[in-house]
Amino acid sequence: MIVRLTLLFMLYLVRDLALSGTMWMTDTLPPTKICVPRDVSSRVSLLSMRPSMVRVQAEHRPNIPHTFEELDEAFRNHQDLGRRVFVGEIRYLFGDATYYCRPNHPDSMQSYTLVTVRDNHIVPLLYALIESRTQTAYQDLFSAVRRIIPELDPDFVITDFEAAQQNAVVGIFPRARLTDCLFHFARAVCRNVRLLGLHALVRDNENARRVVRLCLAIPLAPPNRLIEALNAVVVEARRLNLHNQMSDLFNYLRATLIEGVGEHILSVFGVRHRTNNVAEAHHRNLNARVVRRPDIWRFIDLVREMEDIAWRDIGRLESGLAPSGARRVSSLLSDAREVGQNLSRHDFEEIPSYVASNQNRNINACDVFQDLMEESTNDEVEVQCEEFSDGEELDPSEQPEINR
Repeated sequence: MIVRLTLLFMLYLVRDLALSGTMWMTDTLPPTKICVPRDVSSRVSLLSMRPSMVRVQAEHRPNIPHTFEELDEAFRNHQDLGRRVFVGEIRYLFGDATYYCRPNHPDSMQSYTLVTVRDNHIVPLLYALIESRTQTAYQDLFSAVRRIIPELDPDFVITDFEAAQQNAVVGIFPRARLTDCLFHFARAVCRNVRLLGLHALVRDNENARRVVRLCLAIPLAPPNRLIEALNAVVVEARRLNLHNQMSDLFNYLRATLIEGVGEHILSVFGVRHRTNNVAEAHHRNLNARVVRRPDIWRFIDLVREMEDIAWRDIGRLESGLAPSGARRVSSLLSDAREVGQNLSRHDFEEIPSYVASNQNRNINACDVFQDLMEESTNDEVEVQCEEFSDGEELDPSEQPEINR
């Protein structure tokens, strides 16, 4: 089966390397913003001009393609701008998909984005429309990326729970360390706590909340110690007389998450960015700038707008300037106070957000489990791996997949 995908935009980020980039189609479109002189704007309102502006834009745009074949034919008439880009090496690559801003025609399964971080600022690398979420589709996408820019060789790739995407990443970027999103892990655990009927127990019992918090900290342990960390949590649950009530949760953690996803993928030990919040924050910004399911040309206008913002930010960073204003001291102090708070002060519903907000803290999970692990070595514990049905199908990006 031939999987068709459309690469809409690529920003090349390689230190000390000049590449000739190609921007397909986008620079043949008219600008979406028109500056009106003040003397004219005082006599003619923007509201009265809007219909004429929309009509003129529509006249200069090609017909909206209804299939990927038609869109591919339109992209063949591109302009080679010969742009040369000088930027930093990529260490972290974040991949995520969104459904809100994907065009209504041609119909696609999702809009996929690759982003990176430079000096704590998000830089988009690629936008793609994909017709399916199969491993073949992702392999074609990442292969096209490596073909265009073979020097792209990140140290870390962070994705959500999606086996097809992760398998493609491992095949195309073999040197990179692939990690899951800690926030998605925490949300999956908390959702299964509810599906197992443990929500009331965790809400009313401080010891049960402690056990759940220890479960959420398991990915912070080194990859070769995740099972050891889980066994330590089981020992603690037995000490608190909660093992029988929470045994199904432990089975889910071991069979579906640790063994199903894989220890080396699930562990975020030693990784600076432990969640995929970078890509999701970019998608929130992207979706806020466009209506749901726009036409293809409005979507390309949106990509051009994000490109302009990225070029501006990179230029300011190259000049030693901050792309955005510095945060207030009061905001920094507020963050410090929140990080210092005890997790028990947070409601159970807020645990995933708390985990994500503290992702960059220097937490050594070995210290968290040290005492518990010493106890578990003297008390042999084996978690029974039973087939677990949670009764509710999670979103595919949140539901871990065992068949990898």
